[in-house]
Amino acid sequence: CGIPRLQRQLALCYSHMAAVRTQNKTISPQQALERLETLCAKAERCSWELQRKLILWKIETEDAAEIMDSLHRRRFVDDARFARAFARDKSRFQGWGRRKIENELRLRRIPAPAIAEAISEVDQQDYTDKAAAVLARKAAGMERPLSYADRTKLMRFMLTRGYEASLAAELLRQLQ
Repeated sequence: CGIPRLQRQLALCYSHMAAVRTQNKTISPQQALERLETLCAKAERCSWELQRKLILWKIETEDAAEIMDSLHRRRFVDDARFARAFARDKSRFQGWGRRKIENELRLRRIPAPAIAEAISEVDQQDYTDKAAAVLARKAAGMERPLSYADRTKLMRFMLTRGYEASLAAELLRQLQ
């Protein structure tokens, strides 16, 4: 069914419309700073996301640098703190593996040392338990013993969720 695809297309359309509305308005550097402070107060943000917003709002380069410096100085934004929160939340609530979390943080242009620190802070036992729960939930409707095609499907699923191949293989052996 094409409903999820339609929902994604609508979301893209709405985000584009919002971007067009914002482009037509002139935003002063002070207004941009206040908006970014509000965003950062509501949830953790990374520098890259905020810089994208400044570009969208057509803030001059010098003003954007001053705004970002102010946000960093007053600790509204901290990429290492963002990386730790992102890794913890994605692992715990969305069931993402370390590889997927690492790739997403790279896409957000988080420095490599901050990524490594965030990944290392994910508790190993919770991580393994979550991986086992994700695998068990996916395999719940499959007949036992698992066929080769089902094991392959489950392995591919775990790899796309960002789990290491060795962990996925071990959990699959335990599932049999």
